[in-house]
Amino acid sequence: MNIQALASHYSQALFKLASSKEQLKKHLSELEEVFALFEANPQLEQVLLAPSIDNQKKKKVLQDLLSDKVDNQLLHFLLLLIDKERFEYLSEIYTKYRRLTKQALDILVVQLITAVPVDLKVKEKLQNKLENIYRKSIEIKESVDSSIIGGMILIMNNQMIDNSIRRRLNDLNQSLLEAII
Repeated sequence: MNIQALASHYSQALFKLASSKEQLKKHLSELEEVFALFEANPQLEQVLLAPSIDNQKKKKVLQDLLSDKVDNQLLHFLLLLIDKERFEYLSEIYTKYRRLTKQALDILVVQLITAVPVDLKVKEKLQNKLENIYRKSIEIKESVDSSIIGGMILIMNNQMIDNSIRRRLNDLNQSLLEAII
């Protein structure tokens, strides 16, 4: 089974465990906390992924660290991943679970790329406009890429709206080249 299919399988299983939208949100939030814990302690992730360490020891470490931080269902899911030796795919599983959860909660995730950081008022105005257009809650993920020179690029639902200065200059360049020929 390839990694993407495996991640889909496990993410759907976790998704189906949730009995309400609140529980979906809770699992998503707790998974984010788990990743924050791994980021803060890279050795922890190395221990959980080490083939030389017994699965029972790995499970004990997880239980000790997470039993009071995450929902029991989520903890058992993580322990299952260790038992099945699938813990190394947690990142891919999380990505797919996040997508499923956002769809179920009717949240559209939009990536906003600008040349400089966006002012909060501009971001809120854009968010309100997109919410009115798409009739969904909008979650904006912001990133800065100075190579676009100015303007913005929006990426959502496998669709890209490129209103950057870089694209406009490229279009102008192409038009001039075609006019010369």
